[in-house]
Amino acid sequence: MKLSILSATFLMTAFATGHALACDFSQYNLASPSGTNKLTLGYQVSESALAVDQHFSLQVLICENDTPVSDATLRVDATMPAHRHGMNYRPAVTSLGQGEYQVDGLLFHMAGHWQMVFDVFIEQRKEQFLADQQL
Repeated sequence: MKLSILSATFLMTAFATGHALACDFSQYNLASPSGTNKLTLGYQVSESALAVDQHFSLQVLICENDTPVSDATLRVDATMPAHRHGMNYRPAVTSLGQGEYQVDGLLFHMAGHWQMVFDVFIEQRKEQFLADQQL
């Protein structure tokens, strides 16, 4: 009971003071920056396992200096580098607030090596992250 009261007090204090909660990437896979990035991007697959020709979704967390980034524009795509082509679908991205984004409508239509590309646009700059998937 004391723990829940302390947790509630912390949350109320964080929201009342306007301070965002620190980013926790413990449940996320970290995507690799493709350059010198100021941001950190983590993602998790909604489904238990990726499969060929099965739609899937991602939850994405974007932070800068351990602070959630909610005012970014996120674009997600995937390519098969060996075949020089991408997905046949364009995923939809929804901002959920507190640095979290939902990405729906992804589909890998072939088995093999896929590379997910996350483009983040914020404050007149673009940062790119990459994540490899093998099906």
